[in-house]
Amino acid sequence: MPKQRTWSEQEDEYILQAMHARVTYDVMAAHLNVSRNAVIERRKRLKAARLILPPVIRMQEENADCEVTRGPLPPGHPISWGVLTYGTMLDGVPFDPER
Repeated sequence: MPKQRTWSEQEDEYILQAMHARVTYDVMAAHLNVSRNAVIERRKRLKAARLILPPVIRMQEENADCEVTRGPLPPGHPISWGVLTYGTMLDGVPFDPER
């Protein structure tokens, strides 16, 4: 049985950022000098462990005990649009009311 690999925080961050930028598993594997399957499995474990959320949601969870003093955000606001489109094919596409 192969020896279990220890992943560094930098490698984990690279995988998460590359995944978000839609870099292929083959490119990630070549960059990290590991197999394609190793990258796929690590990404699955990271997603399960961290429940990959947009930074806005992570910030809100960290400050959950803070009182919210603002009203609702307007349609297309960068925060609400980002939360709605995170992880979809519209991720990173600006809001367009004409669509």
